[in-house]
Amino acid sequence: MAETLTQAHFLESSIAFLERDAKHKVEKPYKLQYDPGSNSKIPRSNVVSKHYGPIKLYDFRGLENPMTFDKNGFCVLNMESRLRPEEFYDEEKVKSTYYAELQALLLDKFKATRVEVLEHL
Repeated sequence: MAETLTQAHFLESSIAFLERDAKHKVEKPYKLQYDPGSNSKIPRSNVVSKHYGPIKLYDFRGLENPMTFDKNGFCVLNMESRLRPEEFYDEEKVKSTYYAELQALLLDKFKATRVEVLEHL
């Protein structure tokens, strides 16, 4: 029998999306992670975020299989990494090993020609 989601399966939060802007047809949206300085002609960001909420975030552990990218806009993929858990604190190891593993997984799953990992938390 399929498990159903109950009150215990979610929490409320908000989510931010980029507002549409005509300039993004010719200029990629960006947010610099550093201060370009007061003399710079480059603004720190060329985007405006729009916040939505509250929204319900569901804990769907155990319900992963029915989730598909085409149907739900996301999917859950399993991936083994060569990194040990404690190595995820080493930024260089994450960038050199985990990024490559993640790129390979996404290239294969979505038959993409290119995957770029921009940053991580």
